[in-house]
Amino acid sequence: MQKIGISLGMNYEAFNWGVNNKLIEQNVNGYKTCPFDKMYSNYPGIIECLNDDFKFFCDINYLSIIYTSEGYLIYNSKYKFAFNKESFDNNNILWSENIDHFIIINYDNFLKIYSNRINAFREYLLDPKNKIEFIIQRYNTFKIDLWELKNVLSKHYPNLKYNFNVLFIDNENARNILKILQLDSNHPEMDRLNYWLDSPSCNPENLEFYEYNIIHSNPHIINKINIIEEKIEKIITLLTKINPSLKDFECQTDNEKIVNDKNFQDLLV
Repeated sequence: MQKIGISLGMNYEAFNWGVNNKLIEQNVNGYKTCPFDKMYSNYPGIIECLNDDFKFFCDINYLSIIYTSEGYLIYNSKYKFAFNKESFDNNNILWSENIDHFIIINYDNFLKIYSNRINAFREYLLDPKNKIEFIIQRYNTFKIDLWELKNVLSKHYPNLKYNFNVLFIDNENARNILKILQLDSNHPEMDRLNYWLDSPSCNPENLEFYEYNIIHSNPHIINKINIIEEKIEKIITLLTKINPSLKDFECQTDNEKIVNDKNFQDLLV
């Protein structure tokens, strides 16, 4: 079974993280670009979009041009997605023939490339040989908070094997993106920016559970811990050569205790 990294946003940094961590291949190596790789997305929009099986993603009745802090962007009002890479400020560099390359003829060029990206997404998820490593940015979020996403994937892709890589994004950056996506100040996602301990994963009455989520949901922490553990093992090996009496020395990091704990294993399901 091969691992395939797929970004769910909320911006292109999730895709770049996947490439840098060798979960997503470069296009030259055969990777087919997926819909959320190079756009601005939001968590409720992703849930709705997947639940609709992308039904209104390329519906021109929901496509328009909006003015934002980043200039004029193509916008899907159904899911509140914005497409900065296909909008005016980028087109004059990427598409020399005209800066409105993706909006002429009722968004024809836009619909073509995103139809291909949606099909690639479906193909990856429906291939039984694949295990999907989803990469998603969301503020104040741990894996346990992604239950809506897990439910919609189970509904539409019941045989899918997958894992979530949750990347933290700072609240200020997230707030700017949500404003670009035209989420008003009363939207639940805006409210989410203002809380921390309301999440079940951050319940102060269950600090061990909180610790499990912090470690498991942040790949950067796990990677650093693994590097430290490798160095510790090398040091122990060297010390036992110097002093054989240390051969029975046991070293178990706090991370190992957590990972071996049954409650932590339950989070991996």
